[in-house]
Amino acid sequence: MFGAIYSKQDLTSGYWLSAAFLAVAGFVYLISPLFPSANGSAYLIAHGLMTVIMLVVWQGNSLNLNTLLWVGITARILLIGTPVFTTHDVERYLWDGAVVLQGFDPFVTSPDDPLVADLRAYWPTPEENAKYPTIYPPGSLLLFAFSALFGPTVGIYVWKLIVVGAGVATLFVAANLFKRLDVERHFALIALSPLLILESGVGGHIDSVTALMVLLSVQFFMDKRFGLAGAVIGLATSVKLFPIIFLAPMIGNLGLARLKRQHLVLVFGALVSIALIYGSALLAGYESVGVLGTFLKKWRFGSPLHLLIEGYFEGNHQIIVSIGLAIFLTIGVLVIAHRDFASGMLAMGAALFLVSPVVYPWYLMMLVPFAAMRPSAFMLVWLSLVPLSYEVIDRYNDIGIWAPLLWPVYMVAIGWVVGGLLDATRQFLGRSSLTALKTTRMLSRV
Repeated sequence: MFGAIYSKQDLTSGYWLSAAFLAVAGFVYLISPLFPSANGSAYLIAHGLMTVIMLVVWQGNSLNLNTLLWVGITARILLIGTPVFTTHDVERYLWDGAVVLQGFDPFVTSPDDPLVADLRAYWPTPEENAKYPTIYPPGSLLLFAFSALFGPTVGIYVWKLIVVGAGVATLFVAANLFKRLDVERHFALIALSPLLILESGVGGHIDSVTALMVLLSVQFFMDKRFGLAGAVIGLATSVKLFPIIFLAPMIGNLGLARLKRQHLVLVFGALVSIALIYGSALLAGYESVGVLGTFLKKWRFGSPLHLLIEGYFEGNHQIIVSIGLAIFLTIGVLVIAHRDFASGMLAMGAALFLVSPVVYPWYLMMLVPFAAMRPSAFMLVWLSLVPLSYEVIDRYNDIGIWAPLLWPVYMVAIGWVVGGLLDATRQFLGRSSLTALKTTRMLSRV
């Protein structure tokens, strides 16, 4: 058995909480039929309830790792059949896969291209994406194409099986890492994470796959299999671009005083993996380089810091300030990672999304395992508040216009401040207690 020995009362309360958690997860099936014009609000209520239960279980420490593991797996599998109502991304995934299967280049062929007019009549694709070719790397397109093989209806559930399966695998990898790091007491923060469960089970986001890959790379890194760690980071980068940043804390943990063989093996593994996938795509005739530009030009969403930058700077100055902040934060990450690897991984991901102009809730899925390893009020508040951006869904259902309001962004910013102050207070009180203890010991000796 994993974890501590619990009293009968602790176990009973834990099982009741587990049942309540799974009941809320099951309630998600009823959101679309019962609240067709307010499913965004109903989703936020479910997310909030799951968050509260997760925090109560974590603080009460009433379930051991084994039980949490199976509750987390059950919640994830339970949601495979739910309709996708928080996003249109799955439709876009399958569309891109269908384009590949038909022999077109999704990197240059937008859904409104006359060449694929017949295909669009058969495969639904979001109207708001009609003018834009794919922004996804070639590795993800292989997964999309596999799902598209099963057609528009069955393909959705094949895709859900892939992302939910990745979520379940993430739990097993995390369980091993949490035991090795002696942080099993925090496992509830990943096993019961509503962000991980709902963004894969309902949203069907590919970030569930990249979250698994990043965690696998950490396991290889801790096993000192640096080539494999780099290769998995490269593979994850070929599925979604964000994971490449996690090379920085790995390099920082190995040390920066001098170049080591481990540095070279790590980076070489990543470069070979990326080169193989992107090179194969280029040889196949796909124009797979340069998709990031399309993404950065089109999307602005959910970023408090970027909203502040836009308020004070214009044009290229915004880019300069953002890059400057990114460099400054990365230097800090290297220092943190050298002292504590898990904290460095968390700080690197947080730094990226602090300066990013786009922060959709599912982007933070990669951070959940590290936020659970090193819990802080700042991250817990951020992960809990970021889904507030789904407030836009109700108006979109009602009037068909996508017009996000700014209050969720302000709430996240306030959450950052409150969480940061709570963490600073805890650190100060902790140091004060330690100083008082040392003083007491010195006086007792005297």
